[in-house]
Formats: sequence, structure tokens, C-alpha cells
Amino acid sequence: MSARNEVRKASEQLYSALNQMLSGDASKMADVWSHSATVTTMHPVGGREVGWAQVERPWTELARVVSNGRAELIDKVVQVAGDMGYEVGARRGA
Repeated sequence: MSARNEVRKASEQLYSALNQMLSGDASKMADVWSHSATVTTMHPVGGREVGWAQVERPWTELARVVSNGRAELIDKVVQVAGDMGYEVGARRGA
């Protein structure tokens, strides 16, 4: 599999887990996030979290209060340079 396809696959897995969380079940988010002490995220409903224990908490809390939500990444661009790859785009949610 090409590096670009690996980035796309990781993005698809993330958005699948995110949409499951937006339907009330955050369990799949644990499958797509690093559990390291240095993992970091910034949630739209909170601040910056560092470390898996902190990163997981807002996902779980949000899943308790949402249902039938949906998010998708549009206008996607994948870049790969050496051993780093990323995807950017605009997130649309409902």
C-alpha cells in the first residue's frame, strides 16, 4: 500500500470512530488514538489535552450527550514527505 493510501486509510478509520462517538459510543476512539503519555488533542468542546487519560476523557463525556451526529472531512489534501504523512481539509459536521 502506498504511503498516501495509508494516510487515507488512517483518516477513514478516524472518521468512522468519530462518527460512532457522535452517535453515542466512544469505544472505537481508543482503537485509533495513541495511548502514549505524549499524545495530544484539542477538542472543539474543550481545551488541549496531553496523555491518553486526558485525551480519552472528553471523547467519553461527549459521547454521553450526543446522538445522531455526523462529521466528514471535505476538500481533502494528503501530503507525504519522508516518514511523515498528513491529511488536511475542512470538517463539516451536523
